[in-house]
Amino acid sequence: MIMNKLKSLNNRLALLVLLFSVLLGGCVKKEFDKPPIGKLPVGEVKTIAELISMYDNASANEKPIVFDYDASLYAVVNMDETSGNIYKSVFVKDATGAINLRFTGESGLRTGDSVQVYLRKAILNDYNKLYQIDNLNADSNIVILANKKYPEPEVVTISQILAGGYQAKLIKLENVQFISGDLGKNYADASGYGNRFIEDCNGKSIIVRSSNYANFATKPLPEGKGSLIAVVGIFNTTYQLYIRTVSEVDMTGTRCGGGGGGGDVTPVAEVNENFNSVTADQDISFTGWTNIAEAGTRKWQGKLFSGNGYAQATAYNSGLTSMVSWMITPPVIMDQKKYLRFNTAKAFYAHNDNTGLTVWASTDFDGTNIAGASWTQLNVTVATQADADHTFIKSGDYDLSPFIGNDYVFIAFKYRGSDTESTSYRVDDVYIGTEPDGGGGGGTGGGTQEEPFTIAQAIESNNATPYVVGWIKGYIVGSVKADVSQVTSGDDVLFNPPFQLATNVLLADNINETDYTKCVIVNLPAGTALRTQVNLLDTPGNHKKWLNVTGTLRTYFGQPGLRDCPGTESDFVLEGGGGGGGDAIFTEDFTTTLGSFSHFSVVGPQIWEWANFDGGCAKMSGYATTNIANEDWLVSPAINLSGHTGSVLEFRQAANYVNSQWDLLQVMISSDYNGSSSPAEQGTWTELAVPNRPPGTNWTFLNSGPIDISAYNGQSAVYIAFKYRSTTSVASTWEISKVEVK
Repeated sequence: MIMNKLKSLNNRLALLVLLFSVLLGGCVKKEFDKPPIGKLPVGEVKTIAELISMYDNASANEKPIVFDYDASLYAVVNMDETSGNIYKSVFVKDATGAINLRFTGESGLRTGDSVQVYLRKAILNDYNKLYQIDNLNADSNIVILANKKYPEPEVVTISQILAGGYQAKLIKLENVQFISGDLGKNYADASGYGNRFIEDCNGKSIIVRSSNYANFATKPLPEGKGSLIAVVGIFNTTYQLYIRTVSEVDMTGTRCGGGGGGGDVTPVAEVNENFNSVTADQDISFTGWTNIAEAGTRKWQGKLFSGNGYAQATAYNSGLTSMVSWMITPPVIMDQKKYLRFNTAKAFYAHNDNTGLTVWASTDFDGTNIAGASWTQLNVTVATQADADHTFIKSGDYDLSPFIGNDYVFIAFKYRGSDTESTSYRVDDVYIGTEPDGGGGGGTGGGTQEEPFTIAQAIESNNATPYVVGWIKGYIVGSVKADVSQVTSGDDVLFNPPFQLATNVLLADNINETDYTKCVIVNLPAGTALRTQVNLLDTPGNHKKWLNVTGTLRTYFGQPGLRDCPGTESDFVLEGGGGGGGDAIFTEDFTTTLGSFSHFSVVGPQIWEWANFDGGCAKMSGYATTNIANEDWLVSPAINLSGHTGSVLEFRQAANYVNSQWDLLQVMISSDYNGSSSPAEQGTWTELAVPNRPPGTNWTFLNSGPIDISAYNGQSAVYIAFKYRSTTSVASTWEISKVEVK
């Protein structure tokens, strides 16, 4: 009995010792530097170069390639997904190349992992030219063989990357910087990927693409010059770089010049630049000047022709969806009255509007950050579509006195274009100083409103040095045909209706003139009373009326012209009324907003919005990927017609996709609306008949013609409304501009 108890006790002690040993062994720290070695079949061993060759040589019917047999790739991880800049993806390399791996979930791999990639059920494919092995599972396709086998980046140049051969490889760029147009931005946008550009000191650039999920997305871009380590990607034909971590972006050095922006911003007393020292086809890089690519990669470059140097910006053959380039003068000290003048030319006009070249001023630009500065657009003369190619146009003197009181002012020449809007613009002979040139001055021996130039005098004075500015008077005898850029014969002009353009009229001394060489072509600026009241397209009744108008006597459509008229009613007088001050009771131009009008949405999610067409307009459309039923009202403020007789309404409108259903686009009037309730529920509304309607099939604006509202004379609160409706069958776009009650 005692022996049995002793035996039982011994057994229990042995069990306790064994349990203690197990527990003690369980507390020993594992050696994590040695990865767990799994076992997967190997099969045929492939290199990255062999895989890419296999894919390139496969026929279209054989792509993508699905591995239905045992095969393996041995590689080292170049870039993992821990930063969030890539997702369910890593880049790997071997001795023959590099490739992207795509996983069905998180890979769990880390940079430096040496791996076997088991290829059965994997898919070899490309995504917009980026080679990929897709459909990988971390458990069934990956064996980690070793850790911390960190690959060294290959030091290359941007030009080498753009030449090809570095896809998916880890590279290092030296002596590079983010372009000045991107400074002040973060690595990524809040709502998506950020495409930022880095450049070298020779102006070569490439995209750095970062996800808004990256842990460095909200960090600001460095503003200096230095180095960057990244993996090379591609999207179709566009190479781009993926950063692994911002610790591998070291840009604290002094930025390079070469048109990169920044640099010396020491104020100067005067600018007098003839550009004769430029290097042909190289980015402008004068001391004190700033040359910045805000969008795209192209900047202002120097050009030489027949010994004359000038600056040129062009998006021709660029492949860019957007190109915005700024050439900015040194800061000029504004301690007294100073003038700006310059010459501009254009060639191969391909823009949709006149915003390809604009001129701006800033008093707080820091020499680097365009977006952080306040800019004022200057109303100066620049070359336009109507000017002859390669012909420099003088700006005349622009008075910079409004900037006195500031320490200095920068003047910027801004080019906006794309691969499709690709006009070449040129700038030469930029002067900022105290000496006037007389450009923009008046003529002699007439040219006043009371004693205007005859058309013969205006022709003789065209393109004088300096330009002559003054009043001219003649008969409206015609206008230039549509799609004509240069008038070279009588076939380019219409002397009888129907007329095709609202942009111009021809004035002559003889009311029955049909010789275009005895005419002055007058520009009618968009969105002005001059165009609205004078043009022959909308108001053919003006044919053979006389017009007295002021402006600059310089070439238009390649012929003697009058341009740069502000176009207000004080800048012209039209026979039988119009101009000369006018008698408008109410006017809304929609210059930058819906102005004094109110919008009411009755049905549907779309609403009246402001748009930048015809100098500013109200726009409504019921189309949003499909036709949507809507009812929306745009209502004027109260218009006081008490004490008035013969009141008329006029406005400009464009409409497209109408499908002849004008009954869905109505102009309404009310004298008992309360000004605040939904007009669909309150007020008595009467539809007005519109004499002139646009075609309804394009974006051409047309004047409505006078609409008689004299029945409401004597009323102190009259409301005009534009009532828009759409259906699931018809959803037109309606645009309203320049509403006027006289």
